[in-house]
Amino acid sequence: MLERLTKIKTYPIRQSPIPAFKNKLKQYVDQLPLTDHIRQFLADETFIDQNPGYYTHYPFLFCKNVENAANLKHLTIAGFLYYKSVIILDDLFDNDKVKTQSFLIASICQEESIKILTSLFGLKSKFWSYLNQRKAEYSLAIKQDKDLILNTSLKAFEKQADCKSAFGKVAIDALRILGYLNEDDHELLTKSHKYYYAAFQILDDIDDFKEDLKIEQYNIAVSLLRKEMVTRGMSPENHPPYEQSKLIYLMGIAEKLLDQAIEYLHKSEQLIPDNGFENWRTEINKFHNLVISRKLNIQGFIKKTQISLKLSKEIMENNISLENQVNKGLKFIFANQNEYGSWNEYFNDAGMSDTWATGFILSYLHEFDTKNGLIRSNIQKGCNFLLNTKEDLLWGYNQSWIEDTDSSTFALLALSNHELFPIKSFHSWLSLQKSSGGFSTYFDEKALASSINKEIDYNVDGWIKDHVCVSAAALYLLSILKSDQSIDKQRLALINFIKKAQLSSGLWESYWWTSPIYSTTYIIKAATRLDDKALKNAVEKSLNGLFELQNSNGSFGDQFTEESPFYTGLVVEACCSSISYFEAFKNEIEIAVDWLRNNQTTDGTWKGTPALRMPSPEITTPEDISTWIEETKGLNIRVNEINRLFSTVVCTTSISKYYDISS
Repeated sequence: MLERLTKIKTYPIRQSPIPAFKNKLKQYVDQLPLTDHIRQFLADETFIDQNPGYYTHYPFLFCKNVENAANLKHLTIAGFLYYKSVIILDDLFDNDKVKTQSFLIASICQEESIKILTSLFGLKSKFWSYLNQRKAEYSLAIKQDKDLILNTSLKAFEKQADCKSAFGKVAIDALRILGYLNEDDHELLTKSHKYYYAAFQILDDIDDFKEDLKIEQYNIAVSLLRKEMVTRGMSPENHPPYEQSKLIYLMGIAEKLLDQAIEYLHKSEQLIPDNGFENWRTEINKFHNLVISRKLNIQGFIKKTQISLKLSKEIMENNISLENQVNKGLKFIFANQNEYGSWNEYFNDAGMSDTWATGFILSYLHEFDTKNGLIRSNIQKGCNFLLNTKEDLLWGYNQSWIEDTDSSTFALLALSNHELFPIKSFHSWLSLQKSSGGFSTYFDEKALASSINKEIDYNVDGWIKDHVCVSAAALYLLSILKSDQSIDKQRLALINFIKKAQLSSGLWESYWWTSPIYSTTYIIKAATRLDDKALKNAVEKSLNGLFELQNSNGSFGDQFTEESPFYTGLVVEACCSSISYFEAFKNEIEIAVDWLRNNQTTDGTWKGTPALRMPSPEITTPEDISTWIEETKGLNIRVNEINRLFSTVVCTTSISKYYDISS
């Protein structure tokens, strides 16, 4: 059975509570009889910004009736100041440096925290017994940090993580004493807190691996790596920290630990009492998304590293036949198909794509569906992967990511000739068409914001507006499906959107791609299949603009990369979809094909170029960004292929179609 990756979760998003907390903390600190210098340290916003945001509203996470919780703001300030004192003291112990001012700040933080807590609970409350219990747990954690250095037991790790997070449980204890929680809820939330912090500690240990290794502090990643190295006959002493910090990824330790963190978070969520506590559930889901993102990035990094060592840099001799070049391209593509039928391509903050990549690749491979049984079998395997991985009828960038229109478009293109074409998925996809007639990439603003762990006021306008490149692929999908009254009206609306979006150059701009070539070629392919005179006229205008972009050697590129096999292949493939377009630009197409044939590498691939771009979610017009660096992490970047699969499938298909149309 196909292993399903754990998905990114969506959850109700809210206004960030941090600005309000900063104001409340400043108001409290300003009335204290302290020097301005000390007050500034107590209310330091840099400290707030550099630490987990939930410490600014911790008690609110465990309270059902927030509106009636008059004491929570005071409790929050007390908890934050106590947390700050602990962090300052931890830093002093870890660095073995005595800083008088730091001790003073920590002391004042604790003093003010105790003053607030005393005003809330008095002197004889059971709360102080809870607080002393949590202090004892935290002291035990400090003591055991050295004792557990080689311990690989998860039970011991869970207990240590629970003790290290002891002061976090004080908020739950306080709410029990104040009457906001009953005994059962208090017990369940304390257990839920334990598993949450076990997951938190895993990420912390992975992040602090090198530092903890150096100071010989207990770290589960260090312990498990050492055990694995000994099992493999390797001596940890012979491998310096920088080598070991790579080995936790290459030996699979980090990925296994992240899987364990996901399991802990699942347990944590399962323990939440049924009646409320949605703020705590949201915090768990946010952290779940962070863990999933880290896992996807680790998988992508490892695969990217492995692939880069295999890809050929040597250009093939040019005396090979065109048919053999096509076969070499296909051989490479199918050699890189995964066990369950998918392909991986591109690596960014969302990890590697599998569903979008598989749909894209299959949408071109259908040209070869009748060639032989092996090709048909591999295509069928890819289609089965897509049929088995749709979520709520649609598809996303990968199995873990939320659904989007473009990934669903290519999945439907891949399945367009399949006997089990998912008609419900198609109608679900069609319902995403916007009032403008176009299609956006993402369609649920709140789901998108929560999937990337942003608050309600985070601007995602750029990713939810209609995109010409997404709409162009959507039009191509509608052009290859049989005419139907139920879709004719929406197809016409899409055509009208496309016509209005045409630039004065005759081309169509792309949002996610670095050149108008992408959008324009999909619209050309759609026009060859549709009986729409106005669209055909628009396309004829676009062809002249398109070939004005051609280099003298036959290639096409973008403003960053002069020669791109991907863009060159897109042009050839689109123009070979119509005998009239082929004849009109035969000379230009032939020199483009010659360039492609002269640039295939010995492994059958064409080199990828950073043609995909990742605008920040608020960017509606990517052309406004002046600098697009080539990277795999971050936003406002250009991303290269990791496996050359998009370029290779486009170029292989393009020279095959050229061979067919020119024969």
